[in-house]
Amino acid sequence: MKRHVKIAQNTLIAYALKSINPELFDLCMSVPIPLLINYKHIEFVAYEFERDFGPINMINKPIFVACLMRLYNPTHLYGMFNKAPTGLRDAIGLVLGYSNPENINYFVSMGPAHYKNPRTAKSINDFADKVYHILKECDELSPEEMEAGSAQTILNIKNYMPSSDLRPVNKYLSE
Repeated sequence: MKRHVKIAQNTLIAYALKSINPELFDLCMSVPIPLLINYKHIEFVAYEFERDFGPINMINKPIFVACLMRLYNPTHLYGMFNKAPTGLRDAIGLVLGYSNPENINYFVSMGPAHYKNPRTAKSINDFADKVYHILKECDELSPEEMEAGSAQTILNIKNYMPSSDLRPVNKYLSE
């Protein structure tokens, strides 16, 4: 008698992706690595953001927060969480002038929408890479941040692998 094993959907997708394209799987596993750990860099990020995007106002605050999430906690951009971590939320609140954590969580919850838009996602990724490389050149990064940056890879799955290559996933669903 064959036993049915319940497999989580994420695990199933990971198995399928690993069998289809091991290189893509390795790239996907490196995406959620934070580039920055130390919150002291947030003021510098705000300064660079104002140089690139203009003053931080109500229109571009969500994009600024999405840039910070991309640097400090990229899993939020994939819609996995609705709240920012407490320390990061407090540091963002100091820069933006908010003392209420719900205000920051509101902007954090808008991050995945900005990251799904290809135009803003590209600008967020480009800005995050620019800030990281400036900090790296100035020797402002800790060893952990240096290691994370070397492992980090920006990936756009749609451009890397067409949807027709996902047909072998059905093989795992039928087992």
